[in-house]
Amino acid sequence: IHPTPDRYYRLFLDWMPLSDKPAIPVAPQQLDTIVRKGFTVVEWGGLKQ
Repeated sequence: IHPTPDRYYRLFLDWMPLSDKPAIPVAPQQLDTIVRKGFTVVEWGGLKQ
């Protein structure tokens, strides 16, 4: 990438649909806030299994 980014974030989601409720409790995720300053690139994608 030109010009070179000040920050570069990559996010990849790997998931599959469930037919029933999970057998174990699933805790909510705690995601940090992304600080966007200058030229920021965010690349995201995913895989459905």
